[in-house]
Amino acid sequence: MLIYQHLSSSLTSRNFSNLVVYLYVLFNKQEAECEKTMMDTKYDADTKIADSQRQFEMLKAGFEAEVNTKVSHMYMELNILRRRGQVLD
Repeated sequence: MLIYQHLSSSLTSRNFSNLVVYLYVLFNKQEAECEKTMMDTKYDADTKIADSQRQFEMLKAGFEAEVNTKVSHMYMELNILRRRGQVLD
């Protein structure tokens, strides 16, 4: 109660206005810092997702190339065997 009495007696209209402005600025600063942290976190997450997507696409392309190579070799061997007459259609 003593603190309230001291504040109420020492707070003039100008002091109160200054306090309101100070608290408003302080709140906006904290809000801006929170928003920056949120944006940084979102950027980091989006970057990791994009990196993972690129890595997946590279692995997929490598796998598909390997499969296509094996299939091509199989068809070449099959054609060689057909020419020799060792495989019937």
